[in-house]
Amino acid sequence: SFVAIDYTPEAIESALARTVMKREKLNFQVDNFDTMCFPKNYFDGIISIDTLYMPYDLEVTLHTLTDFLKPGGIFTASYMSFISDSKADRSELLAANTPLGKCLTSLSIPFEVQDFSCQTYNMMQRKYQLAEHFKSEFLNEGNEMLYTFIIAESLSQQDPYNPDTCPLSRYLYYFRKPE
Repeated sequence: SFVAIDYTPEAIESALARTVMKREKLNFQVDNFDTMCFPKNYFDGIISIDTLYMPYDLEVTLHTLTDFLKPGGIFTASYMSFISDSKADRSELLAANTPLGKCLTSLSIPFEVQDFSCQTYNMMQRKYQLAEHFKSEFLNEGNEMLYTFIIAESLSQQDPYNPDTCPLSRYLYYFRKPE
């Protein structure tokens, strides 16, 4: 069975409504990284999708998540970093230098990564283009706030992906808990 966690009750309510026929295999609960409590060695795997930006103490959270994994259990996390100043140190975008990479290293957790920066950059450009294309529909439906949010979290640049100038990086981090 699967346990899905979100800190917003609305997200859990929506998930419950969409999965009525799969309820025996799925468990949803409102919780957050700073308060969740599971037994040690409880999970075969943990998947974190854009959630590790929110804990108060990322290192404590990663230690706790590792404790929740069974020996041999797999942890995966998608994580994005962004620099807003084009003159900032670009090494912050490297997998080992993101806050997640630094925490995993400080906990002596060897990890592997897969780089999804190019795909993310292209998707964020496309998201901007689509939001602009459908702007009148957003406004006619009274969804100006949604339109504004999509524009704010997307990229208006038209330049092709260039790892030397791209302001973001996105990685899938992976590790297996030792047996």
